[in-house]
Parts: sequence; structure tokens; C-alpha cells
Amino acid sequence: MNVSSVWHAPGHAARYRERVFAARTRLTRDHSDLAEAQRRVLNDLVGFNASTAFGRAHGLGRVLTMEDFRSAVPVRDYADHAPLIERTAAGERNLLSADTPAVYFTSSGSTGAHKKVPVTPRFMKTTFMPFYYAAWAPSSSTSPRCWSAPTRS
Repeated sequence: MNVSSVWHAPGHAARYRERVFAARTRLTRDHSDLAEAQRRVLNDLVGFNASTAFGRAHGLGRVLTMEDFRSAVPVRDYADHAPLIERTAAGERNLLSADTPAVYFTSSGSTGAHKKVPVTPRFMKTTFMPFYYAAWAPSSSTSPRCWSAPTRS
């Protein structure tokens, strides 16, 4: 199915617009208290990943606050994580995340060397897609024509 046929399907643009505004509404509601949102995300992430090799090595099961997290997990660069990322990419599980990566993005970063960035289905569902959809809301509010079928150049 090509892009043109999707946009011309009856009701597609309206459904997509509805999804965009619903995502914005959820993000606005869920982040009305930013400190509480930060606590929820922290608790979710450390709870979900406490049993991984990284989680056990850093005592994530005992992390209750951001201060606990800062004490348990020092700031590191890519090179510090690379061995676990490479082992995960080779098929070993439960190292950095309890979720299995679906894909690895690559980045050359500032060094020019290719770096693998593991992307999990959980990340896509809880973080990337909600923000992706919500990001369309301001454009849709100010430029309703963006919901028209794409034009061909």
C-alpha cells in the first residue's frame, strides 16, 4: 500500500488527527505534575529492569528516588555500555533491558565510529510513539491543511 492510497482511504486523516490529539491529551494529563511523572517513570524503569545484569550490578531493586538512582548509576559514555550492547546484539538477553531489542539504530556520534542504540518494543510503546503522535498536534492546530492528502511534486 502506498502513501497516497492510505491518505485517500475514507476517514484516514480524521482517525489520524484523532490519534494525534488523544496522544497530546494523555501526555498533558500524565505530565501535569512533572515531579510525580518523573517518579512514575523512574519506578517503572528500575522495577522493570532490576533483574537484568545491569540492574543487579547497580542495585536497581533498591532504587526508590532519583538520588538513589544517581548514587547507584554513575554517568557513563557509550564505551562503558558497549560490551553489554554488543552481547545483546549477539543474542544474549536480560543484560541492559528486560525487554528484547526489536531493532538497533546506529549513530556515528561525535567520534565517527558506528554505535548501536538498542530500541525495544516497550520504549516504542511507552515513549517514542506517544511523543511522535503528540508532536503533530501543534501543527494540526495551526495548519489544518496538514491533514489534507499529500501533494505530489
